[in-house]
Amino acid sequence: MSATGSAARGEERFEIEVVVLGDQRGPVALAQSLYRETEASRNARVEAAERRRLERTGYAKPPTKPDKRARRLIIALGDIDAM
Repeated sequence: MSATGSAARGEERFEIEVVVLGDQRGPVALAQSLYRETEASRNARVEAAERRRLERTGYAKPPTKPDKRARRLIIALGDIDAM
């Protein structure tokens, strides 16, 4: 007999199948052997990661942090949107 459940870590969602219930609390390695992720969940996570990667295509991280003047401009632009 196995039960299913779900878990989340940030944007990632996991569908897991509990294979065996442990009698007592134990190390992580033992806990990981008591459940497994469903194939559908694994495929969905891989597709979501690929989608996020493609959404970032074309984005170039700035080489440095904004200086004081640039931070003031960013704050000022934020205030314009609030109006």
